[in-house]
Parts: sequence; structure tokens; C-alpha cells
Amino acid sequence: FPAIATAEYLQANNCKVGISFDQRCTHLLPKDFTPTDKLILNNNKSGKNITALFKNFFCIYSNCYKAIFHFMRKRPKAILAFGGYAAFPVLLAATILRIPIFLHEQNTVLGRVNSLFLPVAKKLFLSFSLKSTFPKRHIISGLPIRKEILNTQVKTKSTKNQKFKLTVIGGSQGAAIFCKIIPKAISLLPSNY
Repeated sequence: FPAIATAEYLQANNCKVGISFDQRCTHLLPKDFTPTDKLILNNNKSGKNITALFKNFFCIYSNCYKAIFHFMRKRPKAILAFGGYAAFPVLLAATILRIPIFLHEQNTVLGRVNSLFLPVAKKLFLSFSLKSTFPKRHIISGLPIRKEILNTQVKTKSTKNQKFKLTVIGGSQGAAIFCKIIPKAISLLPSNY
């Protein structure tokens, strides 16, 4: 979602934007978002047995091959990656073709793929200040938010008997904290809620 938010923003500011994702995410693109081009990668297989490992190796290899030829045709000026295993073949292809790489980390812990490509990245954008030491080329940019979330306005009048409504949004490594902190925070609310 941060990648989609960034792509929409860039496109709204007259940038030609291509987007890459795996097959699981095809339904997540907003209907009014039409990138210049799409690179849809194959999904990795789940499981840790030898067959799944072999299939994953082949999937990464074929996705890298697919990305290399896609980039040779489209000639992107730069790649902005948001981490995760789906970014690995794209970043590997960009590295092979010497396309400048920019990384974004949404979590408070630098992910494996971002850690691996950090030495060759031009910049590392961070959603949060991280405790670890990073090169001087990092920027705390915050977390890109999709326009439909930003444009959401709650229009309700509060009444004494109205139920308290709480929406919690999150995922990835940061979601574990919701299981620990949110229930404790809710338990501190007045009993009438």
C-alpha cells in the first residue's frame, strides 16, 4: 500500500510510473490508478520442504529474468522498492542493469531484502527513525498513505449512548505490537465504552 500511495502521488505530479508486484496483489490496485506499465511477478510457493525451496529458487530466477527483459524494454530511470521478497528479483535485475535503486522501509526493523540491497542503494527512505546505525544517505520520509485513507472523513455526532468505534490498521512486522498494546490500551478506557 505505501508503494501504491507513492506511485499515485508521482503519477498525479506528471511522472511516468510503472509498478511491479506479484500475482497476489493484482486486486489491490485502485480502479482509477493506471500506471504507465505493470510488471506482474509469479508468486513464491509456501512451505519449507525441499520441493518448495526448489520451486522458490526457480520462481526467483524466472522473476529476475522477467524483470531484466522488462527493464531493458522500458528503460526506467530509477527503481523505488518497498522491501519484501517480491522486491528481491526486481532489485537484483536493477543492480545487474545498473539502474539506480532507492529503498523504502516501512517498519521499525530493516527487512532482509532492504538490508541486502542497502550497500548499492542511492537512498534509504524510512517511515520511522531506526535505532541501528545507517549510512548518511537515509531520509526519514514517513509512511506514504493512500489518498482514499487521507480523504476519509468521519462525520458523526457524538451522543451519550453511542458505541465507541475504533479502527486499527497495520500489517507486516509492526502488526505484532497491536496484539500487545491495543488490548491493554482498550482496557484503560472508561467502562461505559
